[in-house]
Amino acid sequence: AMITSGFELWKRNSDVQVGAFPRNIRYMSQRMKDTGRHGVDSSIQAIASNARGVDLSPQTQSKHHHPLTFTPICRNVTGDTVEYNYFVFPDFDAHVLLPSGTFLHRNFLCFIWHPAFEELRTYVVTHKTYPDDMTVSTLISHLSGRAPRTFPREITDGVKEISRNRRMLMLEYDRDEREERDEDYEEENLNKVDQSHRRLLWKQKNWGKMREEAVNSLTGYFGSIHPGTVGWCAGTPYMQKRGRGVPYVCDPEKPTLDLIPWLKEGGPGYDHCPK
Repeated sequence: AMITSGFELWKRNSDVQVGAFPRNIRYMSQRMKDTGRHGVDSSIQAIASNARGVDLSPQTQSKHHHPLTFTPICRNVTGDTVEYNYFVFPDFDAHVLLPSGTFLHRNFLCFIWHPAFEELRTYVVTHKTYPDDMTVSTLISHLSGRAPRTFPREITDGVKEISRNRRMLMLEYDRDEREERDEDYEEENLNKVDQSHRRLLWKQKNWGKMREEAVNSLTGYFGSIHPGTVGWCAGTPYMQKRGRGVPYVCDPEKPTLDLIPWLKEGGPGYDHCPK
């Protein structure tokens, strides 16, 4: 079910990278935070109105298109730096997709292996953390002018019919519990490493610092960062505001297949074809 929902999302968004394991880049400056938040909100608005997200041609933009804003890195002027958050997989405002469970159109391979990006490929294979995930996500987003799209990492079996009032009460309880869980997890694991992913690389001393150095190098190379991903629930009642950290979360975190909007006729993202 997870792969089905992801493949259906990719078929409707084959000009971007689509995946289930997103990582977040934290902005340090308020300017970057404000610009990034505007980009996420614009993406949500675009999805909610069934727009593709961006039209790179100003001559063809209409009220149905919502141009997305990349966040510039002004390192030489303001000393902008970012942090790499590898503790959680956020629904919204993520910037890097891990390779597992990722869909990517084969045409992008021509760009990834183009001679123009040879120094990027050299950087990946010579860096101690082999940041291929960061490199591909950043490169593809700049080629497409759009942020990646994400789908749920897990789909709950069965179709659960719950009354709207009962469901919303459950979502409110789950959201509060989830915020506390995520915050406690980050605090407890700030100086630890997750042994469940890329097991050998995680064992390296100062792995986290090296990953952070890599993401700052890559964002500095391109000079800007895409506006961030939006969760599977964007434009639906299951999108909930969050008080701190990422701006929104999806509740439930593990939906049933009948809740995925792009699989439901008339749902946000179901039909991207022109009328």
